[in-house]
Amino acid sequence: MKKHKKFLSLIGFEYKLHSKLDINIIGTKECVSRKISTKEFFKWISDNRGIGIINHPGSYVDKIKGKLNLNKIIKCIEVGNGSPPYKYRRYYNQYFKLLDLGWKLAAINGQDNHRKNWGDTSNVTAVFLKKLNLKSLLESYVKGRTYSTESKTLKIYFTINQAIIGDTIDSTNCRKLTFNIIATDDYNLVKAIKIFSKGNSLVREKISDVPTNSLTLTFTIDYPNVNTWYVANVLLENNNEALTSPIYINY
Repeated sequence: MKKHKKFLSLIGFEYKLHSKLDINIIGTKECVSRKISTKEFFKWISDNRGIGIINHPGSYVDKIKGKLNLNKIIKCIEVGNGSPPYKYRRYYNQYFKLLDLGWKLAAINGQDNHRKNWGDTSNVTAVFLKKLNLKSLLESYVKGRTYSTESKTLKIYFTINQAIIGDTIDSTNCRKLTFNIIATDDYNLVKAIKIFSKGNSLVREKISDVPTNSLTLTFTIDYPNVNTWYVANVLLENNNEALTSPIYINY
């Protein structure tokens, strides 16, 4: 097999719980070899230092939305799932619902390949890494340094004050929040940037007069008087999108 210096791989597996909720697991050295109870399953993940990912969430998210203790194990959620032009869905509403309830989850995209088309489609997960190694990759998943994108070439830089995606800002000595979002794509034109927050509310948006390879949105607001979160949603040509993990705000 040809070796690539800039390529990093990790193993994982998918498990269907009795509640019909599908969970992907990464970061373990082995997989569950038999059907076990939900309680046993999450204990197994914890004991094996695995990272749980909610797979194509759908309505099944309602079965665990109130179980915040599982957030110690489940660290990511697929906000996009499938392999265009075959079945593909976005799950933004399910994601925002969990964030509103206090969950802290990284936004990722899963191709859910049921054909021999691994890596053929453009929907992927982008991850910010300190180093190109397994430890750094898993750490970024846990900390939420990710965004879901339907363009392999889209780069998103999203900060609030000095915080990056996955960070939590505390109200101590902080009265204003300054947002800076830059979306660049050499191959797919950017049409708009939107910022969403608690309750699926649109905080701010910028629509380009003419689709462009680079779009920037900068603005400042007062510090909110509630615990909340902010995500950046980038709209591209051909109806493609991207959604970042949140920056969280503690009041």
